Amino acid sequence: MRPPDLEASLRSIGGPVCLAAADAVHAATRRGGRLTLTLRGADLGPAEVRAVADGIGALSAAAAPALVSLSLSHSRRMGDAAAADLLDALPGTVDALGLVGCGLGDAAGAALLGWAARCPTLSMLCVEGNPISHAMRRRLAGLAEGRPGLLVVV
Repeated sequence: MRPPDLEASLRSIGGPVCLAAADAVHAATRRGGRLTLTLRGADLGPAEVRAVADGIGALSAAAAPALVSLSLSHSRRMGDAAAADLLDALPGTVDALGLVGCGLGDAAGAALLGWAARCPTLSMLCVEGNPISHAMRRRLAGLAEGRPGLLVVV
């Protein structure tokens, strides 16, 4: 049994933010090309983030449209484990990621470091407002060293 597609996952979560995002996925799938997925303010919990991750995995397997930007900012219930699942599902085509105020700690910070290393086109990473240690903040900020054009807000 294949995982649900991203549009179906978003529709099953419901709410105005996810339903608008599902419409955007539908339109991008029909036209192909690039997809910007904005779930900012949807306040997704771990199970919902995992459903989105499964949908992104199915989208990536289909190879169209290419996910280039994702924001799940202000999903304060997300946490480290769901963030790691999400990062595992994200394709290397993502050039902007927003996870502001998502309840992320150092475990998610370590997962972000690993994910960012696999994303050569990453140009923006916003993770401020999370309970990440000062040491991990320095490591995340260090991603921008040697990568011109990469903005890291931590």
